[in-house]
Amino acid sequence: MAAATTMPQAIPKELNLRVFTEARPYTLEEKYSICEAVFTNMHEGNSLRQSCRMIGIAYQTVNLWWNRPAKDLDEEQEKFVSWARSRYHESRIAMLDRIAEDTIRLSDQSLEGTIVVEKLSDEGQLQVVERKTVDNVQRAKLMVDSRKWLLSKLDPGRYGEKVTLAGDPDNPVKHVTEIKRTIVKPSSAEKEQPKI
Repeated sequence: MAAATTMPQAIPKELNLRVFTEARPYTLEEKYSICEAVFTNMHEGNSLRQSCRMIGIAYQTVNLWWNRPAKDLDEEQEKFVSWARSRYHESRIAMLDRIAEDTIRLSDQSLEGTIVVEKLSDEGQLQVVERKTVDNVQRAKLMVDSRKWLLSKLDPGRYGEKVTLAGDPDNPVKHVTEIKRTIVKPSSAEKEQPKI
């Protein structure tokens, strides 16, 4: 995942970050700007919560903007909710793809670590006897496996290991059982053959 020091790309300079943390209703323009910054951070591989934290707004606030009941919305707000939901979906897919790329990068690169062997001296002090630089395979394996597990839980259709035999909801498996009984009049050649 991207480091938490990555700065958001989409916050307009004219908007002050103090505005985002005030307890007041946000204008629609501010909501668009905030959400665009959050979604840009998600494209970098950060979760919704991390992306909101990076720009200084509570993720619950942002999440509620597009998970509101439709009865409370006017036409402009409905457009915003529709836009935010589709952008969130795109950003989530991009975030998962970024994590998958991260998994490949981690398995391909060398993760070097240092092993220090210490020995207790006669005076009771620890002395370094040996210092080795080794490839930390177990650490890299843990990092790759944890990302694979996360991907399989967040999007089992694309990254899961289990094959479902039942079909998917959009295209279910159809079982057709048909029994036909056909009576055929035997030909004259079959009648003449002797029975054994």
